[in-house]
Amino acid sequence: MHVAHWKLAGRTLAPLELNEVMHTLELGVVTAGFLLMASAVVSVLFVGRVFCSWGCHLLALQDGAAWLLARLGMRPAPFRSRALRWIAAGAAFYMFAWPQVARFVARRWPAAEEVVGMRPEFRLRVLADGEGWASFLTDDFARNLPGPGMAILTFAVCGFVAVWLLGTRAFCRNVCPYGAVFSFADRFARRRVVLTGDCTACGKCTAVCDSGISVFQEVSLRGAVTSGDCLKDLDCVAVCPTRGLEVAVHRPPWFGRRGVARAWHLTGPEELAALALFVAALAALRGVYRLVPFLLALTLAASVAFTTVLAARILRRREVRFQRWRLRGTARVTARGWLFAGAAIVAFAATAHAGVVRWHEWRGDRAWEEWRRAAGGASGDALARRVLAHLDARERWGWVRPPDLAVRKAALAEALGRDDLLEASLRQLVPSSSAARLDLAERLASQGRLAEAEGELRAALTAEPELAAAHYGLGVVLAAGGRTYEAVAALRRARELAPEDAEVLNNLGYLVGELGEFTEAEALLEEARRRSPAWALPCFNLAALFDRTGRGAEAKLLAASCPAAPAASGGSVARR
Repeated sequence: MHVAHWKLAGRTLAPLELNEVMHTLELGVVTAGFLLMASAVVSVLFVGRVFCSWGCHLLALQDGAAWLLARLGMRPAPFRSRALRWIAAGAAFYMFAWPQVARFVARRWPAAEEVVGMRPEFRLRVLADGEGWASFLTDDFARNLPGPGMAILTFAVCGFVAVWLLGTRAFCRNVCPYGAVFSFADRFARRRVVLTGDCTACGKCTAVCDSGISVFQEVSLRGAVTSGDCLKDLDCVAVCPTRGLEVAVHRPPWFGRRGVARAWHLTGPEELAALALFVAALAALRGVYRLVPFLLALTLAASVAFTTVLAARILRRREVRFQRWRLRGTARVTARGWLFAGAAIVAFAATAHAGVVRWHEWRGDRAWEEWRRAAGGASGDALARRVLAHLDARERWGWVRPPDLAVRKAALAEALGRDDLLEASLRQLVPSSSAARLDLAERLASQGRLAEAEGELRAALTAEPELAAAHYGLGVVLAAGGRTYEAVAALRRARELAPEDAEVLNNLGYLVGELGEFTEAEALLEEARRRSPAWALPCFNLAALFDRTGRGAEAKLLAASCPAAPAASGGSVARR
């Protein structure tokens, strides 16, 4: 319905994205996503953690993945780890608390600003419709949404991969920062799944709980489910044969122990190794290629870390199992063990490769900002060469070439006078940027490569027939090649599209005069003078026209009144 309203009306409410909470907490911009998050937290305080089970698309995706895997004969058991439990809490702190902590540190100790980053002044405000990225109404529905490829990858990893590796609803329990906030708020909720009738200890409630909660033990010991992982999907209530479970008011657990203690799957050293691997993998994957979003990076990093730790067990233990697979038995690695270890090695290697790319991105970004702040000179050139070195390494190692790479290379090449690199960078940008194609055509024309410049301009017009700058550039190139009649036709079209452009008027007037149409030429040049009175060239072109038509006295008077004398008094065609 939301998309349909946008298609029919052209404008609609901005998509409700929870990640916009970061913008509100860091920048003070009140977003639709922030209001959704606030409403969800309030609902948890009253009725418990119901938003996740009844309103989250990722949970529906995970449940669908678990159902499909069950149809294929695979029923992933929850993987329990102390390190995993801290991932969601750490991500929540980074997203929701760190912006304020960093702002406080930067204000209190200005020297630490380089470490925590500069934080803008916090001031609550609502963006107007025209301000773009966080307004409540928008005509660009997908303005902040990931592309189709990244969305499919996110759903595949957060859904199927996380469920298969770490168990049902693993993303909700172990990765989701919003889930961590809801789990904390659930400590204060008074409505819970409560034992109100007889219990036969059949265990059906525990068996159907996709959140991995031992429902039977919790209600037996405490009279209610106190775990923050309980999503109130009511499967346990529906399956109870005695109808002894229902949602009712119960004393909140506050800050005490909420759940039943369960066995952990990793030893202490393995937990530390997994945590270190997770932090390294997250640093390598987050934002790599300017594509990977935070939640996807969290899930990928958790999957890589724990598969690596489990694969390492194959080298150290005589008996290793994963889910229902035997990876090693009787001191011999099974075929499935080799497959699992191979997949873990490939995932680890891909993450390490991403880390190399991310390192050069990070160092290149820092050097780029230093170069932009530099005033030029020898130090600026040295910084530019350092940025280029990181960009070259990023291009050499990377699998994806983001558009900003070529943009930055073009700017650096122009500053360093590297015409070869500038042309190569512009050619990389040409498929996605008409402006780059026009810049390339201009540079080709300045080098006398008129045929190549003409080809680029005609390609630009094929893609955008109403692009005035391309018609103008084509007119200039054709005039430089002596094809005056074609140049005039191109410039006439440019004038139709940009009737107030002084350069178009000047050049068209000059060329029309060359063809002997003096009356029209005079009118065009006069209009160019009126549009740009401080520009000397239309004035001198008009004076030259007067001299050619036997109006020498007028020509001398006009030339004397022109803003500035050009190097040659004859007329010419101006290039942008």
